[in-house]
Amino acid sequence: MAEQERVLLARPCRYVLPDDLTFEGLALPQGRETARIRFSRPGGTTLEIPLSAKSLAFLAQCLAPLHGLLPNEIPDELAVLRKNVGFLDD
Repeated sequence: MAEQERVLLARPCRYVLPDDLTFEGLALPQGRETARIRFSRPGGTTLEIPLSAKSLAFLAQCLAPLHGLLPNEIPDELAVLRKNVGFLDD
C-alpha cells in the first residue's frame, strides 16, 4: 500500500479519528514540527499527527494525570478531570 499524506488547511476543522487506532509512540519530525504521534490500524495503515512544541507540551500536561493508571481506571479519572478542570465542548 502506498503511503498517503493528507494536509489539513490552516483553518479550524473537526476531525474524529477511527476507534480502532493503536498508539505506537512518537515518530521523528519530517518538517518544521517538533515530533509526530504515530498510530496504527489493524490493516497495517499508520497515521502520524505532526505536533509543534507548544502542542506537544499542552498534550503532555493534559495527559499527565493519567500516567500510571490502569486502563480500567482511566474513565473515572477522566470524569474527575471533566468536573475539576473542564474539557472542550463538542
